[in-house]
Amino acid sequence: RATSKGPVAVAGLSLGALVAQRLASAARGWPAQYRPDALCLVATSNDLVGTGVDGDLARAIGVPDRLAAAGWKRPELERLSVLLAPQGPPAVDPDRIVMVLGTADGVTPYRGGRMLARDWRVPPTNVFASWRGHFSAGLDLYRDPRPLERLVEVMRRGRQR
Repeated sequence: RATSKGPVAVAGLSLGALVAQRLASAARGWPAQYRPDALCLVATSNDLVGTGVDGDLARAIGVPDRLAAAGWKRPELERLSVLLAPQGPPAVDPDRIVMVLGTADGVTPYRGGRMLARDWRVPPTNVFASWRGHFSAGLDLYRDPRPLERLVEVMRRGRQR
């Protein structure tokens, strides 16, 4: 904000989207002038434990077996997830959130992204879902720029009130 009078968006893909979600949730306690005006999440989920244990990448590198061998059980992981997962709604109005989800995403499974959109009341016009996997969901923005065009439209409305 120190270098521009324009609105500020926070965006991320995959792990970056999870960090952006956490920031958007934490920003509720910030003074209004420091909160982001918009949010763009690509290949994300509201289920950190599901992603970290049941996701394709986690299974491919043996996370479930290693956790079990160390004595970790899902309820314990769920209790700890509050340290990393967004807590409550975001500081950004739902109509200023744009999401891109891959229905074939097994790394951050699609179901978790849909649940996040529902929980945060993101309007259907701001949720772009297509038959893409985790990596191709972001790469598809080159072919189909509609989500980015929607973000620009949201940003052109100026600062969040």
